[in-house]
Amino acid sequence: TPLYDYKAEYLPDILAFILLSTLFVFALSVFLLMQLYRTKLDRDTFEYGIYTTFGATMSRLYRQSVGELLLISALVCFPSIAGGCGIAALLYRSRGVAFHFSGLALVLTLVFSVTTVLAAVYLPMKRLSKRPPVELLRARDNSHHVLSPRRSHRIVGVVFPRDLELLAL
Repeated sequence: TPLYDYKAEYLPDILAFILLSTLFVFALSVFLLMQLYRTKLDRDTFEYGIYTTFGATMSRLYRQSVGELLLISALVCFPSIAGGCGIAALLYRSRGVAFHFSGLALVLTLVFSVTTVLAAVYLPMKRLSKRPPVELLRARDNSHHVLSPRRSHRIVGVVFPRDLELLAL
C-alpha cells in the first residue's frame, strides 16, 4: 500500500527475522525428529548389528535409514499439505477472498522436509555405526523382548549358567 512506501528500510530486518525464525524452526524440527529416531534405533539395534556384521558401512546404513524416514515423511507430508490448503481455502472463502495455491510453497515445504530428515538421521546413525557389531548384537535378540540368553531361560524356568551366557555372546 502507499502507506508502506517509505518503510523500505525495514526490509532487511524483516528478512533477517524470517531467516532466524526459519532456522529456529529447522533446528527444533531436527532435534525432535532426532529424538524420535533414536527411539527407533534403540528398538532396531539388533538388526543394525546384523547389517554391520555383514559389512554394512555408515553410508549404507544412513541411506537405508533416510529412505525409511523419507517414506514416513511423504506419507505424512502430502496429506498435511492437502489438509492445510483445504483449511486455508475455507478460511479465505469465509472472508470472501480468493485462495491461490503457491507451487513455490509446496517445493519449499518438500525441500525443508527432506533436509530435516537428512540432518536428523545423520548424528544418531554416525554414533551407531561407530559401535562394534558385537555390542549391537548383544543389545537385544530377534524378538526384541529379551536382553540375554540367561534371562530368556529364566522365562521358561531354566537357569542358564553365567559362563555359557558369556560363550553364547
